[in-house]
Amino acid sequence: MFLCAFSHFSRLVGLAVLAGVLLYVYRNKKIIGIAQPFFLALVIFGSMVDATSILFMSRDNRDYADRQLDFACVAWPGKLRHV
Repeated sequence: MFLCAFSHFSRLVGLAVLAGVLLYVYRNKKIIGIAQPFFLALVIFGSMVDATSILFMSRDNRDYADRQLDFACVAWPGKLRHV
């Protein structure tokens, strides 16, 4: 299950990086200027941060001890608080 989640996470981060590159390449276009490039970059960054929840929450009790599962449940909201 974790391998499937890592694959999904990788695709999401790859798309976010692609969106960031396209934002940089087309930053001088009128439509990007109107859409506030800094705000678009924040949305891209936020989607990458939110995609990390897939890695933390994809664990189940078949492969991990209860202590590791408890840590995963606590770590993700704590990570969001410090971003």
